[in-house]
Amino acid sequence: MTASRIVAPGGRVWAYGVSLLIAWLGYLVFSAGSGRAFLLCGGVSALMLIYGLLRKMENGLYAGACLAVFLVAVALGRAVSQEAKSLAGAVSAGLIGPDLLVTFLASRLLASLEARRFAAFYARPLESKVGRFLALPGAAALALFLLIAFYALAAPSLGGARNAPAGVILAALAGASWIHASLILLFFLSLALIVEASLRHWRDRFALDRLRMSLSNDPVRAAERLSEEVARFGPSRAAHLIGRELGIECLPHYEGFFDASRRFARSVPALLPLLGFFGTVIGLSITMFELEKGMGGGLSAGRVAGALSGLGLKFETTLLGLFGSFIALALLDVLEHGEAECAAACRVVANACKTRLASVSS
Repeated sequence: MTASRIVAPGGRVWAYGVSLLIAWLGYLVFSAGSGRAFLLCGGVSALMLIYGLLRKMENGLYAGACLAVFLVAVALGRAVSQEAKSLAGAVSAGLIGPDLLVTFLASRLLASLEARRFAAFYARPLESKVGRFLALPGAAALALFLLIAFYALAAPSLGGARNAPAGVILAALAGASWIHASLILLFFLSLALIVEASLRHWRDRFALDRLRMSLSNDPVRAAERLSEEVARFGPSRAAHLIGRELGIECLPHYEGFFDASRRFARSVPALLPLLGFFGTVIGLSITMFELEKGMGGGLSAGRVAGALSGLGLKFETTLLGLFGSFIALALLDVLEHGEAECAAACRVVANACKTRLASVSS
């Protein structure tokens, strides 16, 4: 198989780019009171998108989408810091509809651009820039989309009674400290990485079905069929595994990119309990400081309340870290189970193809 034939489908890039530009212009119209600097940066982002669409420059689209997502995050962070709101309050007070459109379309545009770069690198590794298997900016945009969507839907249920396990978790999600916000952002980043991996897994399953049908019709031309699959739909793990089983040099070293992205996706949920424990240490420090002051000058109601707030921070961050890590790792295990089954199916298809080739040659 000639690597120069590897390309990625790019029609969706233009559609995502135009849709993002329209959504971003609408966002700027609704954000007219956000200040000159914000609107100036927003205008620069829109010009980048327009230039990238007109000149067919992927770098312009990439930079414009990244800047748009960054500005949405800045607007959300400004609501949290300046107005002393929690993430839930900042999302509820923001532009939920435009926020969701911009972050979702930007995540899809960035993921599509990275897929094209990765395919171009495989096609011409000496002439093209190194492509990334995992689109981190796209995953960050998707994480912001998931966060906004979650708080837009769950805002009425947050901050309720704490006399039940569900109430305790929901109240923790409404926490206003920066540790709460960091834990929640990291959790949604982990979810976004799992969603991106799941989308890639389903593309692999579709590739497996296409290859199974094409190889059943003409197993003698297996190398050509694999080449056509990758040229039309881009690199896939299914094509790599079937080609490897058949002894065809198809997508060499693809598994290394896959393993690197999976190690990163597994490392993010592992950070959640550590960050929650960090909040525990801070909460204990606050508690000890307030109690020490109270012992020196008499235990007033205010100092007791301060000590109790430190204990609340301690337990809530630990709870968030453990709960988020449990959910993310459970979803990742389900995904990896499906990937293992798909890999086994690829080997079965390749072995069946080899058996048919042996019968034809005999």
